[in-house]
Amino acid sequence: MIATLLQRLKGELALALIRTFIARGIAAVGGVLLFVVLGRLYGAEGVGVFALAQSIYLGAGILARYGMDNTLMRYVGQDPTSSAVPVYLRWALIKSALLSTTAAVLVFLLRDQFALWFNAPMLGSVLPGIALAIPPFTVAFVFAGFMKGIRKPATACLLENGGIALIATLLVLLFYRISTAGIVMAGWAMAVAAWLVFAQGLWQVRSYLNSKLAG
Repeated sequence: MIATLLQRLKGELALALIRTFIARGIAAVGGVLLFVVLGRLYGAEGVGVFALAQSIYLGAGILARYGMDNTLMRYVGQDPTSSAVPVYLRWALIKSALLSTTAAVLVFLLRDQFALWFNAPMLGSVLPGIALAIPPFTVAFVFAGFMKGIRKPATACLLENGGIALIATLLVLLFYRISTAGIVMAGWAMAVAAWLVFAQGLWQVRSYLNSKLAG
């Protein structure tokens, strides 16, 4: 009986590792592929402008989530069935949403100033889309921390930046065919991708919580 249980645990562990490896691979490919596509479509100048915009986006997201994704993973991971889990999650979501929205407003209002600081005139036109991406990007990371806490690391990987970048790559290709706005559309592609990943994370978290409440 013990041998059967150990064999089952090994099988489940192996499956979880394979899923996580595939998810991380997809996320890594997404991040690289986005820059490859931008380079082919808009050249080195476009890639440079987007890299500056992304650095602002990533920095704002890191500051706005304030380590709450890791904190949530730690507390939820201690006892995923605890009645306090929804309380922890709600607290983290409200705080991250408020901080990220504030950061997004600041980025939007200071977009021309950022362009002057970085000596990149096109940056100001890319930042409105990037600003719109900051809140869902930040909250999606909090969802990812929750998913890690309930032992779903593969799902968590797809809620982080690599998953957003992969969807953004497809949207950049689409926007390139239907618009002549240039690298500006990359910012809006990131915004749409971030909101799509946020919606996916929201649905998965709600489904998990509803199933636990129903059980």
